[in-house]
Amino acid sequence: GAAQIVGADLEKCVPAMANIAPQKGRGRRHTLSSKSGKFTLIDESYNSNPASAAAAIDLLAAAKPSGKGRRIAVLGDMLELGGAAARLHKSLKKPLETAGIDRVYLVGPQMKRLAEMLEPGLLAGHFETAADIEKPLISALKAGDVVMVKASLGLKFTGLVDALLAAFPAAGQAAGPDAGRESTAERATG
Repeated sequence: GAAQIVGADLEKCVPAMANIAPQKGRGRRHTLSSKSGKFTLIDESYNSNPASAAAAIDLLAAAKPSGKGRRIAVLGDMLELGGAAARLHKSLKKPLETAGIDRVYLVGPQMKRLAEMLEPGLLAGHFETAADIEKPLISALKAGDVVMVKASLGLKFTGLVDALLAAFPAAGQAAGPDAGRESTAERATG
């Protein structure tokens, strides 16, 4: 890899790389505590397009909920797709149905088309804005869940992530001004 190309000592690189964490909105994982126990938030909120949305669905499919936890996808509109927008939003139907996702929350006018295609048992709801989904999502999360959020930047899902982090303390922390923020150890393990 890159370390070899520049002649770096791989034995020194590996420990340093253990402390690298994904940037906010780009796959960072948070272990949070609800009243019923711990759950995982996967923050993919920075941006979305058809390829990255499909990859995020695959990432959620590979996640292992604990106990009676569920895989929950929260997807918002993919912007700037031009005339192909309707078709590309609808194209997420099959990946969602085949990935072992338990519940899907959709946000934005483009995602309404996808919402109309999903089975009621899979669709948890469609919402116009990220702010509209905050309370219903917060009340639905429980121990063992793995929830992944993904949308184009214009949908302001960073605000949704901030609301989740404010509502639920990081596992092992009491509620307070840093509630929901990861510890250094959690960032290191990604």
